[in-house]
Amino acid sequence: MLSLIRLAFSNFKFRSLFFRILCWFVIVSIVPALCIGYFSGRFSQSSVQDEVNRSSIQMLEQTRRLMDLLLNNVDQVAIQLAQSKALQNPASSTDLADKNLDSVKEYLLETYINSPYIESIYVYYAGTEMVQSPLTYSPVSEAEDAGWLPYYKELKKKDGTWIVRENPASDEGRNGFPNLVTLIRPFPLTGTEKLGAIIINLNQQALFQTPSLRLMRPEEEIWTVSPDGHYAYSNKDGLKVNERDFSVIQPKLGSDVMAFSGKLRGTEFAFTSVTSPYTGWKYIDVIPNESFYSRSRELQTFIILLAASCIVVAIGLAFVTSIRIYTPIYTLMEFVRSRAAGKQGFKPVEHGEISVLFSEFTRLFENRTQLEQQVYRDQPVLRQSFLNLILHERTSRHEERWERFAYYNIPVARYGFFVTIFRIDNYPSFVSAYNNTDQSLIRYFIAKLAEEVAAEHWNSYSLNTESTDILLICNLREAPPSLEALRMQMEETMRVVCGNVRQYLKLTVSAGLGDWKSDPGDISLSFEEAKEALELRVFQGYASLNAIWRQRRTAALGSALKPVQQAKKELYRQLNERNDALLKESLRQLEYKLVSMEGHSYQLIRHAVFQLFLELYERAVELGLEPVPEAAIMEWHQAFMNRETVEQLIHCLGASMTELQQRVERSAAAEPPSIGKQIADYVQANYAHDISLGGIADQLQMDPSYVSRLFKQEFQVNFLDYLISVRMAKAKQLLQETDMSVKDIGTAVGYTNQRSFNRIFKKAEGVAPSQYRESLVPQRLNMDEIY
Repeated sequence: MLSLIRLAFSNFKFRSLFFRILCWFVIVSIVPALCIGYFSGRFSQSSVQDEVNRSSIQMLEQTRRLMDLLLNNVDQVAIQLAQSKALQNPASSTDLADKNLDSVKEYLLETYINSPYIESIYVYYAGTEMVQSPLTYSPVSEAEDAGWLPYYKELKKKDGTWIVRENPASDEGRNGFPNLVTLIRPFPLTGTEKLGAIIINLNQQALFQTPSLRLMRPEEEIWTVSPDGHYAYSNKDGLKVNERDFSVIQPKLGSDVMAFSGKLRGTEFAFTSVTSPYTGWKYIDVIPNESFYSRSRELQTFIILLAASCIVVAIGLAFVTSIRIYTPIYTLMEFVRSRAAGKQGFKPVEHGEISVLFSEFTRLFENRTQLEQQVYRDQPVLRQSFLNLILHERTSRHEERWERFAYYNIPVARYGFFVTIFRIDNYPSFVSAYNNTDQSLIRYFIAKLAEEVAAEHWNSYSLNTESTDILLICNLREAPPSLEALRMQMEETMRVVCGNVRQYLKLTVSAGLGDWKSDPGDISLSFEEAKEALELRVFQGYASLNAIWRQRRTAALGSALKPVQQAKKELYRQLNERNDALLKESLRQLEYKLVSMEGHSYQLIRHAVFQLFLELYERAVELGLEPVPEAAIMEWHQAFMNRETVEQLIHCLGASMTELQQRVERSAAAEPPSIGKQIADYVQANYAHDISLGGIADQLQMDPSYVSRLFKQEFQVNFLDYLISVRMAKAKQLLQETDMSVKDIGTAVGYTNQRSFNRIFKKAEGVAPSQYRESLVPQRLNMDEIY
């Protein structure tokens, strides 16, 4: 039998069939049994809980009625004594020899002897400050128990009051109970004047020990809680419940009837509470949950045994069914296979799927470990990528940005941010003086130096862009005393960084400071402000500290640079191209804007244009241009400074741009053109056709997103914007130099739909094509018209 089972299970197809049938048997037999058991268990538990609640309420009601009767009997004793004439006469008399004192004494003695619940009884005469007991008549100051007196003085009403207080006699060995249950009944019962009170102390063990203890479940108790909710007594022994157990339910005592659960002595208990409407005492039934669910556990055990039996039976039935189904199929398959192969026999598979599954699990575990290690190694890169994102992307979802900081384990406080940019001065000389490795090390040193200095005041995180700029994001650890104080501290700290760089590296950096922003989604605004502050570095010289709040006081100075900054992006793109028409058009537009800026300092404009050229030169160096000597830069500077008009200045910029292009072409002649350059040349040649980045990427056998990123890194503009700019430049040339219709011009530059061409042209130039053409024609007066 075992050999048959082993032979059957050595075949993978049989095993697959067996497990499929087994799964169906398990689903059909076990799942219904489990569902029935689950819902029956829930119903049983609910029924038991309801029954227990009802029985608890019944028992508590019986206990409450009994206790109300006992307490009422004690109160009736006090009321009868208060109504007696024997008590009224000495209470209102000042004569201590009153013969009615003996009558009161006899009544007290008789009451004390006949009631098993009364521990002691007194009568207090307020007028004489005397206390009478069954045996003595003495001043209140000499009484054995005068602890009730403060409670008596605080009474506002004539009703009897139950209190639980400390027992003064417990320390002297006369009474072992630490507390006394006391009834104070003022007299007379009518009127507003209090002549005294009857004080009755009860025997709490006799009072609180329930006679129905034998009818209760194991571990079940009934606690009697005083009206003030500070003490509780158990019905098992009539003694006070210890404070640790009572503290479990004390905060939960509420309305007249309340049921709740809690953990008591390490076990889950159910509590049911009833409050007496007459005396204010509360009665709580304490039952362990274990007593509820014994029957439920038996049912669960039965369900588990039933499920196990069903599994065993299902396995047997599945095996038998699989044998009966698979045997004829296997025999037929082997017969066909042996006839086709011309041989007999069949060798079972020696290696089952268990070994395959085990190897797969091992491989998956190894892959998981490798992925975890890779994520750990890539965490600094991911953090740098996130920091770079928040510098360039503004958002109003500030809470989401805070969560992203926590996700990347970047500690920040909610007191705001600001951004500082450190720019290496005379960058071309820096590139020519050091090799690539040394340049990276110097940038890294500057970044870490800035982080270390700024960390004395704020949380600081640096980004090394591998270019002329080192970025520093600072986060305030606490709220600043004032914005002016924060700005002063920012300037002083960044001045220290610049000084340390000069001291340790023998080179200078300039710093641009963006203003403080309270929300993380506005960090990009501070970054833009830092860049804007650095734009005026040319006027302050190298190693300068440029804060945006100081430049805002001279807004006219910054407005002079806007046309130059607007032209920078277009000139960046044309740096890699050799299109004289586009270059001439860009320079013409820049000249037009600069000429219209009357009232600005020409020296300012001249410095701004030269700074633009230096940035273009630094961009060319990043693209692979061999840095020129310092003397050549000085010659360029002298050439710009010698120009006396805007026209001459733009002409000098165009000549210098042409020289840069020639240098870049000579540097690139020894190596194949870059991907971006190939795409730009392709666009220049085929802009009139329907071309797309996806088609170009397919031809290059590269991912479109990767191609787009390469192109944007090289030309500072994405592919679609570049294509539109080329088409618009050609369209403006045709509008100016030809008489072609607007529709034909749109078709000539790649737009078959005239409406699309008009919309794109107006978005790019601000006017429709026809309006642009009209603006080029000089307006003249018609001598035959009256205006």
